Amino acid sequence: MLLEDDPRTNSGSYQPFGYGLVLDTDGVTNTYELLIIVDGIASGGATESVYLKQNDVQTGSDLNDPSDDAETTYKSYIATDYTRVSAAATSFEGTTNYNLDIAIPYADMLAANNAPNDTPGDNRLDAALTTSSPIRAFFGTSSAARVLSENGADLIGSKPHSLSSQFSAPINLDGSSTSNSAPTLANAESSALTFTEGDAATVITSALTVADSDDTNIESATVQITGN
Repeated sequence: MLLEDDPRTNSGSYQPFGYGLVLDTDGVTNTYELLIIVDGIASGGATESVYLKQNDVQTGSDLNDPSDDAETTYKSYIATDYTRVSAAATSFEGTTNYNLDIAIPYADMLAANNAPNDTPGDNRLDAALTTSSPIRAFFGTSSAARVLSENGADLIGSKPHSLSSQFSAPINLDGSSTSNSAPTLANAESSALTFTEGDAATVITSALTVADSDDTNIESATVQITGN
């Protein structure tokens, strides 16, 4: 995840926040199934950890809420072994930004989502993860150690925060794209265009629009004139 400032203190430990993401693994975008979060609020000499948590209750006021508490801790990992901080090539807000990478064992993520002690109705077992499973993510920093609390937090997007409108685009668990739909063209003029060899450059269309459900940018295009 990209952060505005260095999440570490001068001593190398994390600033007193939670840093993490919730994952939609079942395609229902107003709930999430897994939480992965770095606990930078560890106190009393406790070791800073990364937590992999299961969201077992997804009803009522919990729906569409990224701050919904994940009830079950599936596993924890020592933060210094499973996180990495590096300076980013960006400087939003005029300061050097930082990348925070969080790693957990792939097998643990599959097992947490597909746990045999699944709670009925929480959707995790009903959406067993595989390598090609599409997932969505919602990122944020938190004033709480083990939940993306909206109180005093910096969650992605604008308030009011909503999972269904602010989840990322889906991506397969192995990192591949979930689709590659062809762009669509619209609004081209329907009247015939007259051009004679030797004429000056002629505008072919001034109204054509291109849309691509997989991307907001068009890097290149090829134009063919046929049937003339």
